[in-house]
Amino acid sequence: MKTEEKEMNHIDADEEMRESVSDDCCGKDHGEQVQKNSRFSALAKKNPIKALWVILVVVLVANIAAMTFFTVTVNSKLSDAVELVRPQEGTLTLVLPSNCPVCGDLSAQKKMVSSQNIELLDDRVVSADSTEGKTVIEKFGIRKLPALVFVTDEKIKDRLARALEQGARPVGENTLLWEQEQPPYMDAQSTEVTGLVGATYLTDKDCIECYDVQKIMRPILQQFGVVIVSEDIVDVSDARGKELVEKYTMTRVPALLLSSQASAYSALEQVWGQVGTVEQDGVFVFRDPARVGATYKDLEIGKTVAPDSGA
Repeated sequence: MKTEEKEMNHIDADEEMRESVSDDCCGKDHGEQVQKNSRFSALAKKNPIKALWVILVVVLVANIAAMTFFTVTVNSKLSDAVELVRPQEGTLTLVLPSNCPVCGDLSAQKKMVSSQNIELLDDRVVSADSTEGKTVIEKFGIRKLPALVFVTDEKIKDRLARALEQGARPVGENTLLWEQEQPPYMDAQSTEVTGLVGATYLTDKDCIECYDVQKIMRPILQQFGVVIVSEDIVDVSDARGKELVEKYTMTRVPALLLSSQASAYSALEQVWGQVGTVEQDGVFVFRDPARVGATYKDLEIGKTVAPDSGA
C-alpha cells in the first residue's frame, strides 16, 4: 500500500509540473485573451447597446478595408483595360523629295500605320525643300527620302511599337521614323539620288539569230527592283560600240552594261558574279548569254553560237 501511495503521489507531482510548465508557456497569452473576453462580457452585461455598437464598428471597419482593397484593385485593372483599347493619338508626316518621282512614297508603311489602333490628329505631306520639310528633316535626323514620321505626345504603347517596329527607327519614346531604304532614294543632306541606273544594250546587227538582249534582260532587272532611267542600244560596228568592246574586252554579244548605280541593289550585286563582272569604274558587264539560254555571237571566232551547241 505504501508503495502504491508513493507511485500515486509521484504521478500527481508530474501532472502538477506539466500544468505548471503549460501555464508558464501560454498562460500569458491565454490570460490576456481571457481578460479581454471578461471585460467585453462585463461590458455586454452592463451596457449591451454599447457592446453592440463596438461589434458594428469593428465589422464596418473590416468591410470598409475590404471594399477599399477591392475597389482599388478593380479600378487599376479597369484602367489598364481602358488604356489598352484606347487609340494612340498622334500625327503622321510624309516628307517627299521634290525632284525624284521614282523614289516612291512609302505607301506600304503608311498603310501599315493606318491599320493600327491609332487616331491621327493630323496627316500631311510636305516637300523636302519646303521650310516645314527642312525643319522635320533636321529635328528627327532624317538621312534618306522619302521619310514617314509618326509623333505622339505620350510614350508609344508597347503593343503598337511591336506592330510597327519593322523598318522603323525609334526617335526617343514618342516618335517612329521610316526612311526609304530600298533604292532609289534621295540623300536628305546632299539631295543626290541613289539607284537610278542607265542601261546600254550592245548588239550586232549582222547576227539575225541572236537574242533580243533588251527584251530578255529588262524583265530580269525588274525582278531585282532595278530602276532603269535611261536605255541605249549600241551596235558593235558603231564607233561607240567598238570603244565598249575594246574597253571592257567584250567577247560575246549581245551584251548588257549597267551604270555603277547598279551597286545600290544588293540582291543584284550578290548574284552578278555568276553571269558577269563589275569593272574598275563600277560598270556591271553581262558576259554570259548562255546563262539565259540565248543564241549569241562569239566575237573571237566570228561565229554564232546556239544555246546547246557550245563555243
